[in-house]
Amino acid sequence: MKIPHLGRDVLHIWHLSLDVTVGERDQYSSLLSTDEKKRAERFYFEKVRDRYIAGRGLLRTLLGGYLNGEPAGIRFDYEPNGKPVLKDQPIRFNVSHSEGEGVFAFCLDRAVGVDVEWRRPLADMNDLARRFFTGNESRLLASRLGDDKQELFYKLWTCKEAYLKAVGVGLLIPLDQVEVKFEAGGNVRLISNDGMEMDEWQVRIFNPRSDYQGAVCVEDGGMEIVFLPEEG
Repeated sequence: MKIPHLGRDVLHIWHLSLDVTVGERDQYSSLLSTDEKKRAERFYFEKVRDRYIAGRGLLRTLLGGYLNGEPAGIRFDYEPNGKPVLKDQPIRFNVSHSEGEGVFAFCLDRAVGVDVEWRRPLADMNDLARRFFTGNESRLLASRLGDDKQELFYKLWTCKEAYLKAVGVGLLIPLDQVEVKFEAGGNVRLISNDGMEMDEWQVRIFNPRSDYQGAVCVEDGGMEIVFLPEEG
C-alpha cells in the first residue's frame, strides 16, 4: 500500500473495505498486539471478528507507512474514553467503521474525528431527532420526506459524532449540545448550544460508497482534504 506524504495542512481520509480474504485476515492478525488478539477472540460472530482484525491491521499498516516503521511495533496509548493515540508523535488519527466499510483519518498536530454510517432505513427518524437533535435540526428533518429525509438524518448524525470524537468525548455528552448548519455550496458549520459559531472546527461530509454517509471534523480549519486511495 503506497502511503503519500502527509503535509502539515493536509488531511488524509482513507476508505477501505474490512471484508478481506482469509489470507489478508491472517496477515493483519500477525500485526496485532496480544491485547488486540485477545479482544478479537471475544467476538462471537466470525464476520465481526474478522472485520475487527482487518480494521486494526489496516490502521497499523497505514500508521507504519506514515511513520516509516514496522506496523507490528506500534504501541498505542488510550485516552479515558478508549480513543487510541500515539504519544510523542505529531500524527493524529481517528477511525470509524460500519458494516464492512472502514474510514481512517490522519493529520498532523490537530484534533480530528471521523464517522461513517451505513444508511439503513429507519422508521423512527423523527423520534430519534427529538431525543438527540436540536429543535432546529428536528424541525428541518420533519420537513423532509423519503430519501431526502434519510440522507439528512445521517448527515446530521455523522457530523455530530465526528465532532464529539474530535474533542475526545465520543457520545459521553448529548448530541444536541452542538448544532449542524448546512450552508450554500455544501459548507457545514457547527453552532454551540449558546448560539455561537464554532469557527475553530472544519467539517466535511462525504460518501465513501453510495450507501454510506461519512463526516470528518478537524480543528483549526483551512485543511486540504485528500481522499484515498486515489482512483486510477
